[in-house]
Amino acid sequence: MAERTWLIAEDDPVFRSILSSLMTLWDINAVILEDGFQAWTWLDQVEAGEITPPYPEAALLDIRMPGHRGAEIGYRMRQIPALAAIPILIMTAYQLSDAEKAEIFMDVQPAYLIEKPIPSPDQLREMIEDAIARSSPKSETEPHLKFSPPIQETR
Repeated sequence: MAERTWLIAEDDPVFRSILSSLMTLWDINAVILEDGFQAWTWLDQVEAGEITPPYPEAALLDIRMPGHRGAEIGYRMRQIPALAAIPILIMTAYQLSDAEKAEIFMDVQPAYLIEKPIPSPDQLREMIEDAIARSSPKSETEPHLKFSPPIQETR
């Protein structure tokens, strides 16, 4: 089986450690970015060809971190052809207005908007795997949808 990699952009060290530990338990490699500055640099490196495929299967982005915020990072990912189809899960500990949620869903098209505290490990993995499955082409002859439609918020 091919190695799997997921991206985590999270500034809270405790939460980042929990997510990283879950990835280790699930035998998933993790690209760990500690804030929006590191995430933006990673995107620059992808665009410059300094980071090459395989790219992460999914991206978990914290909404508010130092530097660029998760929605900005997700929006930029959608503009980079090599990353555009990666399913994004936006995580937030903040109460978002309906207008903020609508803007995130329009600009980033996340598979999920997850409010912290995150769901149980099993539920979180199910959400990530679902997002990956819905973003994958069904067959070689079936057209690949660029984005998964936004489907769910969690509370």
